[in-house]
Order: sequence, then C-alpha cells, then structure tokens
Amino acid sequence: GVTKNHAEAARWWEKAAQHGSDWSRYQLGKLYAEGADGVEKDNRKAYFHLYIASSADGQNSPRTSAIELREKVEKELGNYDVAQEKKRADEWLTTLKEITRQKTKNRAKPLPLPD
Repeated sequence: GVTKNHAEAARWWEKAAQHGSDWSRYQLGKLYAEGADGVEKDNRKAYFHLYIASSADGQNSPRTSAIELREKVEKELGNYDVAQEKKRADEWLTTLKEITRQKTKNRAKPLPLPD
C-alpha cells in the first residue's frame, strides 16, 4: 500500500552508494538510464554509476548486470561523454581505494602476547 517515490529512492541509494554499496550504484545507474517519475533520465549519471558498479567484484556483486546496462547506455552517449564519465568514475574509485588503504593502515595493531 505504499506509493513508489523514485526521487526518494534515488536519494537513499545515493547515500548508500557514497558508503560503498555496489548494488546502490547499480540501482542508481538503472534509474538514471531509464528515468522515472521524479527522476529525469540522465545517461551521463547512469554511465558514471554503472561504471563503478561494473568494477565490483565478489560473488554477489552487480558486476554482470552493470556491465550489460552500461554498454547499452554507452551506445547512447558520445565518445566525449563516455571518456569524461570514465575519468570521473576512475578518480572516484582511486579515492575510494586510498581511503580503504588508509583505514586498513590505521587499524589498531594487536598487542603482543606476554611470554
């Protein structure tokens, strides 16, 4: 009995994506690729999110679905837009890797056990 609100869904998926959710990236890409009530179709945004989602790894990642949809969106974009969004997504992925590396590096090390 709840009405669909695509704009609100996009807002929450964006928040989850900012925290590293690959499935949220995929859902955002799909939403921007198709457009919906309250969310305007935007192939540049779609490509950006789908590119990131397609770089995901792991057994339950959206990689295959993201690649498939990304390739469809790519056909609708010009080469310039594709290059720009790839660059932007690669920069985002590099930043994410650096943040992850820093978090791993700064984790507390266990104390040595006494002899």
